[in-house]
Amino acid sequence: MEKADGYHGIEAVIDKDLSAALLASQIHADALLILTDADAVYLDWGKPTQRPLAQVTPELLREMQFDAGSMARK
Repeated sequence: MEKADGYHGIEAVIDKDLSAALLASQIHADALLILTDADAVYLDWGKPTQRPLAQVTPELLREMQFDAGSMARK
């Protein structure tokens, strides 16, 4: 935040994945990898019917429904 005596930090919640994607776009990156320590992306996470996705395509991911705060599109 800019003040009369210069810039000062403020508390904020930042979507790090979205910020990384924006930065990658701005620097014309060839690729953006978002890594996680999760063992898989799951359908029906936390439910008795949950199952891991072994392989997906971007098209398939666009069709899927994920709960807010999970793997949903940011």
